[in-house]
Amino acid sequence: MPEISGNWSTQAGELTKGWTYSNPDRAYARFCISCKASAALRPTEGCPHPQHLAYFERARLMKKSPHTRFKSKNGEGNYMRDGPYGPALCRSCRKAFNCHPSPTCSLEAHRKYYGAYLEKNRVKNWEIKSKLVKLLGGKCVNCGITDIRVLQVNHRGSEGHVSWEKRSSTKFFNWILKGKLPLQAYDLRCANCNVLYEYEVGHLLLPSTMLALNTAQAA
Repeated sequence: MPEISGNWSTQAGELTKGWTYSNPDRAYARFCISCKASAALRPTEGCPHPQHLAYFERARLMKKSPHTRFKSKNGEGNYMRDGPYGPALCRSCRKAFNCHPSPTCSLEAHRKYYGAYLEKNRVKNWEIKSKLVKLLGGKCVNCGITDIRVLQVNHRGSEGHVSWEKRSSTKFFNWILKGKLPLQAYDLRCANCNVLYEYEVGHLLLPSTMLALNTAQAA
């Protein structure tokens, strides 16, 4: 049996003294001598140490992270780990909780967490876009529309070009806000004006038949 230790900390010294041991293979976490469960988890049925239950209640009150509701004990609960220190995975579909649940996933907690995760990111993305839209003038430079739902960041010239394979829209907007990309290389255009601009500068091309038809109609 691993060495029995005394006080864990000044505040919890009396609660852990004499009934816990530290496991160096688990980052020196505290475990109950009798039921072998973590000191911070609920003691198993028949555990003779009342201090374990008291410490569990204390630890539960001190938890502040919203992710603690996914904690599991002895293989039971909503998540499992891929190895002792691996990422937390859904016990049903074996996916991370911030990934889309499989169609066969039976855990409602996974779907709720994923929905909250998407909503949090959606709010964050819109907040970042709103800051950038305000910084770039808040309206389309061509038609003057101010509806943020249709406004897009347009790249002008060759300065500040970023490959699409290396960034998401939110990361790209953050780079502009933080000054990692030159602000003067971008402007705001609505979706229609942005597409027209791409055709005008030659980034997008019409097929030759469509180009001839378009020229004839313009004449």
